[in-house]
Amino acid sequence: MAAAAAAIAPEAWHLVNAASANSYPAQVSSFGLVPLNFQQSGTLGALDVKVGQRVRAGQLLASESTVTSSALVARDRSAVAADEQRLHVLESLANGAGAGSAASVAASYQGEINAAEAALTTAESAFTAELASANAQVASLQSQYSTVEGIFRQQCPGGPAAAGPSFSLEQCVQLYDSAQGAEQSLSNARQLVLSIQAQQSIAVAGATKALTDAQDAGAIAAQNPSVAYSYAVDLSAAQSQLAKDQAQLNSDLQIAAAGVLIAPNAGVVAEVAGGVGEQVSANGVGSVAPQGGLSQAQAGNSFLPTQAISQAAVSAFAPVIVLRTSSPLRITALVPQSAIGRVHLGARAEFIPEVHGLAPLRSTVLQIGAFPEIANGTAEYAVIFEANGQSARGYMQGMVGTLRLS
Repeated sequence: MAAAAAAIAPEAWHLVNAASANSYPAQVSSFGLVPLNFQQSGTLGALDVKVGQRVRAGQLLASESTVTSSALVARDRSAVAADEQRLHVLESLANGAGAGSAASVAASYQGEINAAEAALTTAESAFTAELASANAQVASLQSQYSTVEGIFRQQCPGGPAAAGPSFSLEQCVQLYDSAQGAEQSLSNARQLVLSIQAQQSIAVAGATKALTDAQDAGAIAAQNPSVAYSYAVDLSAAQSQLAKDQAQLNSDLQIAAAGVLIAPNAGVVAEVAGGVGEQVSANGVGSVAPQGGLSQAQAGNSFLPTQAISQAAVSAFAPVIVLRTSSPLRITALVPQSAIGRVHLGARAEFIPEVHGLAPLRSTVLQIGAFPEIANGTAEYAVIFEANGQSARGYMQGMVGTLRLS
């Protein structure tokens, strides 16, 4: 699952935290908040959680509807099963099994025919549920668009550039933007229906041809059971087809995995952004107000593990889902190469936050980065500290400060 970039780049730390002897810029890099985004751009097809809901590790939280992934995977698996059965038949015949009578040869081919029939049945039915869901989504979005568009035309007859009878100019602009967004979501949903129908037609045509070929091959072999025949060419073709269909299955499995959000840990949903029908990407959901009210940080180029949660201003993107887990508080400090030799596992330190009124946190070195990062022309190592059990009340993920080694 891909997440948004960190909020504060190392360069920004140095602007507010001038490193001195045994003191280094640091940031609360982990405090149980896990932002979740899809690995690929698409349309949010299902959102199965809400703010405050408890979820278990491995639970499906949301999924995209840009790719008919489950139907494609089902189709691929049926095709692979048919390929394997055909290969088994050809290998048996090449080794002499089933030769000598029309009945025995026909029996050898019947397994291949059965597998091809099963593949055709799957191709005909695999897309039914997704097509019905996509059509239902079109109907729902059409209703939403008609409602918003109707209100806009009634309340803002002069368009988005003028106030209406009872709506202010700002309200008319917002309503216009809502209507445009609803129209785009409706267009995306209609395109999805067309895509599913096209994929279904291709799958059915391919499975039909495979069944016809299997039936023809069985009939020909049954009519000439005693004819000496080399199966080398057919074996090679069958092996190639199996490899091709297996590769397609693997590809569609990867796409399916990229189109779902799975809870990496048990926890509570802290934030949900966007809704069904909206566009999502690896950056999250654009131009939305998160349900959970957490402030979203502007994406930066930091290598640190803090993920899009900070005290920075609200950005154009928000994670689709933010999960609050029981992960302990971690602090990451940037230690220059010239000083890294003085740092060792278990060394004690104190984190002094820049936020006024928060008590410093005692901590110890938990992990030292194996490779340096370049910031401000200096090689610096990321050193992770763990808090020593005292209350972290008031601390938030992304807070910056100074880490002072004892």
